[in-house]
Amino acid sequence: MTKHLWILLMCTVIAQATVKIIIPVNISDETYILAAMDAQVRQKYEVASQYFKYLYLKTGQKEYLYDSLRMYESIKDSSVFSSVIKESLSDNPEDKMLLRFQLISLLKEGKYSEASLEALLLSRQTKESTDYLLSAEALLKLGNYQSGYSELKKAYEISYDEETADRIALLMYTQLDKKQEAITFLKDHISTHGNS
Repeated sequence: MTKHLWILLMCTVIAQATVKIIIPVNISDETYILAAMDAQVRQKYEVASQYFKYLYLKTGQKEYLYDSLRMYESIKDSSVFSSVIKESLSDNPEDKMLLRFQLISLLKEGKYSEASLEALLLSRQTKESTDYLLSAEALLKLGNYQSGYSELKKAYEISYDEETADRIALLMYTQLDKKQEAITFLKDHISTHGNS
């Protein structure tokens, strides 16, 4: 009964919440997860982030830290997002996921040159599709369409993602004046990998 009362209290606090949350002791992790999810649904991202951060500090599970950062990413104030990432990176400077969040932060702040350089370094180190996509995003924001195209192709070669295929074809068609190649590329993608 007491547990249900606390859940109800936490949901009520979230509904009217500012940034400050009350964290009572002797409550299970699942209760905090539910409270964070409730805050997320209500678009109280800063509150949800606080709950996830508390869970990370309590359990040490990095997934909670990443969830906390995802919530901060949804907040319109990119300076808050940036400062939270810098704080997290100071404790884990080699964490690839945190480095990706840093790239997203740089893109949100409009620091495309810095993001491009950092994304290039990360993508060459990891050779993962996600990092090539971040590198492409930064290059495309700078208007460097040919290099962005190359990064998108590298990402596509790893994952054959439909969204990446669409972006490649659109870039070829609109920016690189390769209209026929764009159409052929999409036809090949659909015949090989299907279309959803």
